[in-house]
Amino acid sequence: MKRIGVLNKNINMAFEANKITREHVLKAVKRINEEKLQLIPSKKFDAMIDGIAYPPKDLLRFAHEEMNGENVWEITGGEPTNKYLEKLGFEVKTKNDSILDLIQNYKTYISKTKMKDEVYKWKLVKNYNGRPDTNALDFAEEYKSIKFGNLIYQLASGVGNHICREKPEGFRQLFISLFDESIPLNNRIKNFNIDSLELYHSIGAELGHHQDERTIATFLRFIYPKLSTAFMAASASSINCYIKLSFGSVVQLHSFDQIS
Repeated sequence: MKRIGVLNKNINMAFEANKITREHVLKAVKRINEEKLQLIPSKKFDAMIDGIAYPPKDLLRFAHEEMNGENVWEITGGEPTNKYLEKLGFEVKTKNDSILDLIQNYKTYISKTKMKDEVYKWKLVKNYNGRPDTNALDFAEEYKSIKFGNLIYQLASGVGNHICREKPEGFRQLFISLFDESIPLNNRIKNFNIDSLELYHSIGAELGHHQDERTIATFLRFIYPKLSTAFMAASASSINCYIKLSFGSVVQLHSFDQIS
């Protein structure tokens, strides 16, 4: 990543905010993306353009440069800056916690549908509560007998069966670690993803293993059936909305009791 066009303190610099047009902003966005320019993160607001968030002040700094060659923005952040973008037809949003948005959207959805499209999930959880059983004598058969429905991708289930056929004890150990609450939740998810891929490749496979966040969330959901409806939403829509898979930008969770 690179940062160019740093503010020039030359007293002859022309700051002309009112001359910035929508086209200047779009050209700035194109340049930012093509040159992979490093922007200074915003604290409270994001300008949303084509589904991507940009810090308003830095975006306008580069838009100003497109307008007259001077990479400068002298107006304070917040509403004084946001109004320039909004006037040009761009959306500016307050930063939100994505998991809270996810939960609220899910609650709104189930209140409208009365859970009619969700009942099958609860039936699966009830039928396969506590499984896979890591103490099962034949772990391959134990895993194969579980019906995940569409809670995980079909390819993920197939890969799991493949691993079980070739290295059932190795796969068993991955689940033992995934269900070990003495290990932070973030680490368990990350490790299962990485270690299952390594195990899959060790048996000669070369493609992706599909043991992603959605699959892992479903495994955990079957083991912890008392999770709240809110977490079920996160499970169904992929837990990465909560964990974000950065494993460093979110709190270290040890137990699902902390998010139930």
